[in-house]
Amino acid sequence: MPPRVPSRWEGTVHSADVGDQKYSTAAWLPQEPRRVEQFELHLPRPVRGLELQYMCHLQDIGDSPWLNAGTPCGTTGESRRMEAFAFRLAGPAARDYTVRYWCLVEGAQTPSGPYADGELCGTKGESRALLGMKVELVKRPAPPRR
Repeated sequence: MPPRVPSRWEGTVHSADVGDQKYSTAAWLPQEPRRVEQFELHLPRPVRGLELQYMCHLQDIGDSPWLNAGTPCGTTGESRRMEAFAFRLAGPAARDYTVRYWCLVEGAQTPSGPYADGELCGTKGESRALLGMKVELVKRPAPPRR
């Protein structure tokens, strides 16, 4: 298993009946299962040459475009459920890292994942709310020397 990067995520998750919750660890967002409506994440200590991007799939809207870290993904004040999301890395250092993530979807007893590097986590066309998410950045092992 590749080693974890000692960086922490920071950001905000907006969920039903709770509103905005600050996030600053690799734990589940929100901490209690609630319909996720919007999130934004970033690394407080950026890695040189590495950019985080994400997208989300929203009720009655569909897929958002890929957004850069720190940009809100989803809606607030519309009671619109997020149904899926994906993360990917860009930049010259992206070959040295992977981003892994899990999701909890309405009606599921256990989380799905891990997904990685642009794979969709959640559902499309099933009208099932995303109730939680977890994201981690992992450094890939160095290739063997010849």
